[in-house]
Amino acid sequence: MLPESYFLVGDVTHPGPLLVTCEHATNRLPGSIHIDAHESHLLTTHRGWDIGARDVAAEIIRMTQSVGIFSSFSRLYCDPNRAITDPSWIPVVVDGHPVSFNQNLTPSELEYRLQTFHNPYHEAIERTIESRKTNPIPFWLLSVHSYTPKLGDSIRTMEAGVLFDKHALAAHRLRDSLCQRGLDCALNEPYSGREGLIYSARLHGKAHDLLFLELELRQDLIDTPEKARRVAHEVVHALNSIPHSLHG
Repeated sequence: MLPESYFLVGDVTHPGPLLVTCEHATNRLPGSIHIDAHESHLLTTHRGWDIGARDVAAEIIRMTQSVGIFSSFSRLYCDPNRAITDPSWIPVVVDGHPVSFNQNLTPSELEYRLQTFHNPYHEAIERTIESRKTNPIPFWLLSVHSYTPKLGDSIRTMEAGVLFDKHALAAHRLRDSLCQRGLDCALNEPYSGREGLIYSARLHGKAHDLLFLELELRQDLIDTPEKARRVAHEVVHALNSIPHSLHG
């Protein structure tokens, strides 16, 4: 069994400018789940987790003296970056293959995943925000994710994406700064932040009137700890382009 649905990274008493979340930080499943060979392979791919995102997020936290909440369960089990009204919060079929442990789930099993994994993850973010708000130094929310270079027949040539909903000015500043640091970066790509796909950042950012963005990085650029640290250093320099006046 997983001990928690999340883990805390950094120190909430530090006055860093960020609360960093990583909704797809791991590909772990509860010990009671049995998987076949295909599902074992899926867990190693972008379907099981966001490759490299955890290492990038941890380095951003370290460099900025910030704090973070990372998930401790695979998105194949349930996805904390989706509302439970979204059918994809528990993926039944992935790449044309049924996910065996997500078939014909009973209401009690759905409730178990909601109350044991999905909700506690978001409750941990809420507690961390409340604790961080006791420090007068402004902060904002950054959700860190990664994406596969190839999805079906689509080749993603861009190296990074800044996903946003309402904070267009901050998103443009971060995109421009990442481009200046040498990353080919786009806005609301490979997904749009206006289509419900930055659920976690939007949920908590709007609830607390905090600036919130989601950063997407191409997985082949961050698929080793060394590469992830190098990209994280560029990201931290780019984050400095967002003025304090926009933080909250």
